[in-house]
Amino acid sequence: MVDFAESLLCVKPSPTTTTPRKESPLLPVFTIGFLLWTYGTCTLSLLIPLSASCPKTALAGAAVTTLLSALLAVSFAQAVFTSPGTVPLDYHAKASPTAPLIRCEKCRTPKPPRAHHCSKCDRCVLLYDHHCGWINNCVGFHNRKFFILFLLYAQLDSATVFALALPTTFGLESAFALPLRGAALLHITVLCVLCGVLSVGLLGLLAVHTSFLVRNRTTLECILYRKYNPYDRGCVENVRVVCGVRWLLWLLPVHPRMKLDGLTWETDLELAIRQIDSK
Repeated sequence: MVDFAESLLCVKPSPTTTTPRKESPLLPVFTIGFLLWTYGTCTLSLLIPLSASCPKTALAGAAVTTLLSALLAVSFAQAVFTSPGTVPLDYHAKASPTAPLIRCEKCRTPKPPRAHHCSKCDRCVLLYDHHCGWINNCVGFHNRKFFILFLLYAQLDSATVFALALPTTFGLESAFALPLRGAALLHITVLCVLCGVLSVGLLGLLAVHTSFLVRNRTTLECILYRKYNPYDRGCVENVRVVCGVRWLLWLLPVHPRMKLDGLTWETDLELAIRQIDSK
């Protein structure tokens, strides 16, 4: 009886459980450093010199880059430090008695629908999307909104810096171009190229994850199940599942009031049966 309780609560690791691989925090540290370097270079080497010839443009650029950098930093921190959501110990006791008991093959704990065991974190994660090395965390039910906002504001920030640095880098006939030479021009050129490449790459990644969001799918589900999607409830309802019930907070990196708990998911067949029974 004791052995059964211990295995149910995952007090003892299962013999099939692999030792989690410790991931280096270098990628999150690099991300923070790159954000600081981008903001500092854009402000000190571009916007402040530009304020002498185009003060309104420099002020507007400083306001936009500061706002986007702040939203990017908060979204990144929320994605890193927010738990993606794990299976509670009393999940089986609270689950519907008619629901089939599915156990994780790795940790042997009861596993809710759409949960998946992350081999790097060695835990089952609710609404598992993928494990992201850039945030050193899984992307799951509770931090998926912050991960998508991180992609959004990183793309907008890099695109804005690229647009500000473009005239100076390529010597375009523009009031925004600075007459820089030597090391100063090289500095701005490196900033422009990196932000341009980054903005294009992030735009593609953001488009992919946005398409998953509006269809109520995850990266893992798209890989495993292809076109099969029993959880689609329409664009707006799908976004509310991840970003919360209040649309005014969708673009802000704050914890939303969630529509679901991440433990129970109703399929389209179950929804149709419930609607028929209610008539």
